[in-house]
Amino acid sequence: MARAIVVSNNGVETRFGFSLVNRARLYGQRKRVVVDEAGQPTVGGWLTTDGAMLLLPGGRAELYLDDAGDVVDRSALETVDADGNPVPRLDSTLDVPQALRGPIPPERLLEFVATSVYELTPEDVANMDPELRASLALGAIWETDYNYMAAFERQTLFILQNDEGIFGLVAEPAPLELVTRASQPAAGEDPLGDDELDFAMF
Repeated sequence: MARAIVVSNNGVETRFGFSLVNRARLYGQRKRVVVDEAGQPTVGGWLTTDGAMLLLPGGRAELYLDDAGDVVDRSALETVDADGNPVPRLDSTLDVPQALRGPIPPERLLEFVATSVYELTPEDVANMDPELRASLALGAIWETDYNYMAAFERQTLFILQNDEGIFGLVAEPAPLELVTRASQPAAGEDPLGDDELDFAMF
């Protein structure tokens, strides 16, 4: 059985199959192929810094080296925070029920940046959480935790529905500060202060 996004609301679980929605799927794609003089497709390569060698695909590797120049195995690497403390790796959430939060106000989406979009298909429509199904049909938005694979940070999945179906927006917090209008001056305070323009000067 394919892995699924599983959400839970008030003890009722709903399993969604999911497929990535990307530009190629929406609009199709065109591929540009570079050919040689004989019309045969060519492959890319990497020229060494001294220009002496051309490395074809599969001819190079990226390694981690210690101060002595010895190779460090990836399994020996660990992620630490700003204080040097190890950061635990979080498991994938696929096939693991994740609690739903919501419905949430639409404005909450403005705090995030969507990184992927999935089309969600309930695996058992008849047994789908009735509250979730009804609220999505009315335009409600729900959120839950999500990780496609093990990672050091949790992502957020927003679930919503439109005329085309049910979709999941994988999102991360936006690294932006909300820009607002300047606060209104207090009663009796001169809004222009010392910079008031005197038209008599013109």
